[in-house]
Amino acid sequence: MLGQVGTGIIVASFAACFGALYLLQYLYQQRDKPGADWFMGNIASVAVFCLAYGGGLLVFEPTLRLVLEAITIICVGFMGPFFLAFGLDYTGRGDLIRTPLFGIVGGVPLVTAGLAATNPLHHLVWTGFQFEPVFGLATITYTIQPWGVFAMLFSIGTAAVGSLLLIGAILSYGPLYRREATAVILSTAPPSVGVALWLFEVGPVP
Repeated sequence: MLGQVGTGIIVASFAACFGALYLLQYLYQQRDKPGADWFMGNIASVAVFCLAYGGGLLVFEPTLRLVLEAITIICVGFMGPFFLAFGLDYTGRGDLIRTPLFGIVGGVPLVTAGLAATNPLHHLVWTGFQFEPVFGLATITYTIQPWGVFAMLFSIGTAAVGSLLLIGAILSYGPLYRREATAVILSTAPPSVGVALWLFEVGPVP
């Protein structure tokens, strides 16, 4: 049975999902602006992450819980590269997205998705998956393996570079540009907190 804390976590997760979907609907109307498509990809990843994370905390059936956890890992892997692409396009560096180097950036989350989907065959992303319920939730722990560690750090790193590009825009351009870029950077705070909580939940990193 869910207590107040467990209920609060579930409500917060689903509220974050609906908030991301609302923002996604707004961005769709602005999709002709530089970087909008990439930012939509980032926000879509956030929405699916929040839904899978919150939904997973209600699921005690092992196979379905494992599938939902794989989805959260895949979403985290895409967040950073999408945000980097947005930062490049939004600040007038969109040509870099079409270079072979960025092809590597885009390839990492795709490989992560494939490895997460097939993890039971090789355990390159995580191992030791088990339930450890807290607050009446289907919380789990597992050990993130080398590729999982790399994918998480890669996503964080690319998101950080995207944020630095926007900070450069804040310092270099006019007030409207500054307000928009600042709002975008602040929008990364809720998913960052969510990912931090997810990492705290799942347990140790080797």
